[in-house]
Amino acid sequence: MNKLNVDSGRLNNIAQELGELRRTLEDRSRQTSAAAAALKQSQAGFIGPASKAILGISDELLTEAAKMQSLCDALKLIAQRYNETEKRLAQTARTAGEAAAASGGGGEAEGDLKTWFAELIAWVKQILGIEDPEKDPEIPSEKPTRGEGEVTRAEERANDLYMQNAVFELLETSEFSKDTWNKASIEQRKAMLQAYMQRVAEIYGVTVASEIVFYNGERGSRGAYSPGENCVRINENYLSRSDSYQIMQTMIHEMRHAYQHAAVEHPESYIVSAETIAAWEQNFKWENYKSQQKGNTYAEYVSQPIEWDAKNFARQYSDLTQANPEYEGSWPAK
Repeated sequence: MNKLNVDSGRLNNIAQELGELRRTLEDRSRQTSAAAAALKQSQAGFIGPASKAILGISDELLTEAAKMQSLCDALKLIAQRYNETEKRLAQTARTAGEAAAASGGGGEAEGDLKTWFAELIAWVKQILGIEDPEKDPEIPSEKPTRGEGEVTRAEERANDLYMQNAVFELLETSEFSKDTWNKASIEQRKAMLQAYMQRVAEIYGVTVASEIVFYNGERGSRGAYSPGENCVRINENYLSRSDSYQIMQTMIHEMRHAYQHAAVEHPESYIVSAETIAAWEQNFKWENYKSQQKGNTYAEYVSQPIEWDAKNFARQYSDLTQANPEYEGSWPAK
């Protein structure tokens, strides 16, 4: 039997090199994840999609590298992709500089930098497949009126923004302000809610039961809209909490449900697109409505059309962090 000679020293060196490479790759992975997380938290319009795209490109590259027959080939592939990207960026900078020189602005260093940066951003958006978000229409100064034709998504959005702005402007008046609320007794707070509901109904163009139904519920619950009784129900135990002023947003939310029902029943009377009407109508069916009491997750609950819409309208944005809606209506995800 032939004796197998193994160079233990060389094996140890290879093992050390592989260990260092593994640690380097792990560091890069952690850095990528941290950067993506930071990007997702940014408010810039294209940052969220960019972070997802960056991770997608990274995953594709690693998948492609894993198909190589050797570690050496995999590393060569990664280096090649890096060099290609670096050359493309350099070419972008040169093109921007040549364009600035040709226009006679060679002495404007700041302008050249801005031009190059704009070109760079445009290129990054292109390779990542990022589209600039549509700007919201301006809030109409007067309440929009419904035309005779089909309601467009733009018209629906403009009307929603008008109503949303109107109900929140009421909260800036002394009658419904947080300062007034904090100084009020429980009974006075009930009266404030009652008056606010009537004003919101006027803005929405809906009719609900004239009296709020106050009930004794768990302190965590706030309220609900009852379509059968066409009334808003409010948990009076919530009114004594330190953060009880949030109940005003709850009123906006529950009254929005009243608006949704009214629009589904009388679509000809409201500035709501046919797409949104259809989504709300389907969601209102008991078998389609998702709730945690029925075994659905919280993410499923907030992602359904009527809850996604009501929470966006009431600016309850912290409630939507887990949402992944299939239909966004006039409130596209930011």
